[in-house]
Amino acid sequence: MRTEKLILLFALVIVHASVSQAANTIKLVRDRSANGEAIKLDMQAQEQMQKGDLAGAARTIDLAMQKDPTLWLTYFMRARLLARQRRYELAIQDCNWVLRKYPKFIEAALLRAQANADLGKYAEFKRTGLLSSYSAAPRQLCESAFESGMAPSYVS
Repeated sequence: MRTEKLILLFALVIVHASVSQAANTIKLVRDRSANGEAIKLDMQAQEQMQKGDLAGAARTIDLAMQKDPTLWLTYFMRARLLARQRRYELAIQDCNWVLRKYPKFIEAALLRAQANADLGKYAEFKRTGLLSSYSAAPRQLCESAFESGMAPSYVS
């Protein structure tokens, strides 16, 4: 009888320990190389865009988004693709997302500025002050490039 009570007590202790562990939240730790596949897909999409295969690049970017939906590079690649497709509003949205994640990524700011200019929204873009976090030299470079019509074209 005493053995049965000890076994029952032991079982209750194990069950209790298991339940208390299950009550703790599970912490997910991201592996540093988790976005490696997404980066490879982004590079593949870039090559496809360079070859003019925009449909293939769109499929590849979609796969990269599935691999890592938080990778800013994938959003930048999609913004470049959208700009080439003349879908400027969507390109601007992706550039804004990139700049929230990586505020100093000047290429995204330039692409966004080009998309705004293509939409005829340069004055609106300038009023937003979205480049205010950049040093004066890049900001002045962007503004003077637009004023002179010499902004780099990421859409061609």
